[in-house]
Amino acid sequence: MVDMDKHVGTETTGETDGLFEVKNLLAAVEQPIVPAAHAAEEKTPEEAAAPKKAETETEQAEVAGDETKVSELEAALVADLSPKAGYAPRLLRRGDVIDVSVVKLERDGIMVNAGGKGDYYIPLNRLTMRTDVAVGEIAHVGETMKVAVVKEEDEQGTAVLSKLKADQEEVWTDVEKYFEEQTIVTAKVTKAIKGGLLVDIGVPCFLPQSQVASDYRNNLPSLVGQDIPVKVTEFDKRLRRIIASHRAAMQVIRQKQKKEFFTKIQPGDIYEGTVNGIAEFGAFVDIGYGVEGLVHLSELTYGRRRPVEEIVQKKDKVKVKVLKVDPETGKVSLSIKQTKPHPWETIEEDYPVGMILQGAVIRILTFGAIIELSEGVTGLLHISQISNDKIRKVEDVLNVGDVVKVRVLEVLKEERKVKLSMKGVEGNENLFGREPGRETPPVETGSDMHATYNAVVETKPVEPEVVEPEVVKPEVVEPEVVKPKPVEP
Repeated sequence: MVDMDKHVGTETTGETDGLFEVKNLLAAVEQPIVPAAHAAEEKTPEEAAAPKKAETETEQAEVAGDETKVSELEAALVADLSPKAGYAPRLLRRGDVIDVSVVKLERDGIMVNAGGKGDYYIPLNRLTMRTDVAVGEIAHVGETMKVAVVKEEDEQGTAVLSKLKADQEEVWTDVEKYFEEQTIVTAKVTKAIKGGLLVDIGVPCFLPQSQVASDYRNNLPSLVGQDIPVKVTEFDKRLRRIIASHRAAMQVIRQKQKKEFFTKIQPGDIYEGTVNGIAEFGAFVDIGYGVEGLVHLSELTYGRRRPVEEIVQKKDKVKVKVLKVDPETGKVSLSIKQTKPHPWETIEEDYPVGMILQGAVIRILTFGAIIELSEGVTGLLHISQISNDKIRKVEDVLNVGDVVKVRVLEVLKEERKVKLSMKGVEGNENLFGREPGRETPPVETGSDMHATYNAVVETKPVEPEVVEPEVVKPEVVEPEVVKPKPVEP
């Protein structure tokens, strides 16, 4: 009977092995802890074997628990994207970026393997945005590439993968890095729109007009198609929003260029620059590299001082010579006039004696007038050289601003003086209101005396012997020749 019970118990244990093991585990937890020596003394031979069996069953439970944990881990496993991980597991989840291997090239796509038994098809339009390329130009059998899971794998083992989307996600990761590190990147200007520009830095982004460098801000279409430096100033991956700044990038670039420039610039260097601003005391010239220097009014021209606007205008291209550099303050003193030779160095060659030229009256003196011949060169027209007639005051004939024709009488290079004359030079008749050498009687226009004077003047040129001495030697002509007494009413 006992043997039968044992046999039945053995069979029951075999049929309900799992339940028996659980009960034993629960009983083992509830039993009080007994010292090892006493437990050995109290146990029967059958009971002595029980703990060993329980230990074996406990190990089995632990193994079963480990297997359960492994199953749960596999169910929750997310694709490992590290290069060392190889291919992703069979379970493909939407949004994952995984590595796949190209196993076959099709006419309009490729077959790839993600590490499982099945292969997946990726059409050409999910490989690239280009439509003018063949599959063999962008993929090769055995090649490993990253793809994004657009649609997760279904029960039939079908999934939608896209290399193009993976590339875009990688670019977004790069752009986020540009934003965090404030890196300057090169952008392609694709379109001018209201309020700014659309630029491409791998993904499209917006460049507001206010963030365009001032040189181009009022002419945005001129930038279309060009590559320009930008900084990412705003980034939101969730909203797919990127704002870029050309102005901020140029500020960084110019600061760097300016720092390098001041290590090289030396007094005496000559640069070509652009007039950026005009002030009462001079002009500001941009010589590049983010450096702007001042040309003082005294360094604009060798000639007389005039308002800056009369010498240079904004946006004029000029050559300048560096006079002084202060790297600490960033100030540079420039000169426009010193880029040219001083006019008095070649005065004798430029203005030989006897030369007739045109000049402007810039100053009236009691004994004559100062005539500006060219930049930095002036000459004296003495009152005695204005006319063959006696002139009481220079103002009777000349005014400041008059343009006159003069002949060079003498050049004194060392003293920087040029003597001039208007005598016998044609082209100044309008300054006198008559032919040179004629004396106008003090009468009013319209009087009888004036009419008589006109009549005499008209008849005299008929006789050559009378006209010739009046032009060459006017001093021999007596005043009574023009008086009305010889004419009978």
